[in-house]
Amino acid sequence: MNLKRRRGKLLDFDIDKLLEIIYEAGDIALAIYKQEDKNIRTKHDDSPVCDGDIAVHDFLLEKLSALYSNIPLVSEEDHWDQTERLKLTEYWLVDPIDGTRAFISHDNGEFTINLAFISNRRPTLGIIYAPYHKVCYYASKNQGAYKIKDGETMQLPLGERKNVYISKIHFSAKSKAFVQLLEEKNGKFDIIRLHSSLKLCKVAEYRGCIYPKLGDTSEWDTAAGDIILFEAGAEIIDQSTKEPPLYNKESLLNNHFIAKDKSLKLP
Repeated sequence: MNLKRRRGKLLDFDIDKLLEIIYEAGDIALAIYKQEDKNIRTKHDDSPVCDGDIAVHDFLLEKLSALYSNIPLVSEEDHWDQTERLKLTEYWLVDPIDGTRAFISHDNGEFTINLAFISNRRPTLGIIYAPYHKVCYYASKNQGAYKIKDGETMQLPLGERKNVYISKIHFSAKSKAFVQLLEEKNGKFDIIRLHSSLKLCKVAEYRGCIYPKLGDTSEWDTAAGDIILFEAGAEIIDQSTKEPPLYNKESLLNNHFIAKDKSLKLP
């Protein structure tokens, strides 16, 4: 269903202003994406970080703090004391560049900027922007999920496909075995490999799709996609609890999860 751009507020947030901030952050990311030297270094967990991650983090912290001074921001690129973080009941959760490896390697521009609002351990608003592809997904609780492309806002889902989305970097033997069992119950799927939270967006965009993540991710990787999925009529299920994921845990690592169309039969 095609919709005109919805204006106004979602959950007392100005969605137009938030989108404007995300688009500006995307411009910053793209400028650094085009640079030869991105000042790449390695974090304590052996994951890469570059000037793009830090520049987008600093920009979002400045702009969101100015707009909503009472809302703390938790980001992949800051260092909250765990005791203080666990006291938070409402906060922004940000991944400034999701898909840093794709950002560094120029792999088809498959990186995103992820912004979620967490309230009582669940996301109630999420925005995912892919600056290279100029496509944005957003949702808020009980308000539906939307995709913005070429100036047009469309409500999700948009149609039906039969795809399994898998990370370009991580496709373990466990994941391969899961896909084989999945096809035994549901028939043949096309396997699509993507970086970043674009996999979650694609499951939200089309009925009949699934993204099994049987490896490590962090809360900032999934929170925005989580609310987009549920508002589009799909779901993301923690494979340890068999419930939707909870956020602001002692560890910011997610349990393994499956994002999927609710109609699919799992192995």
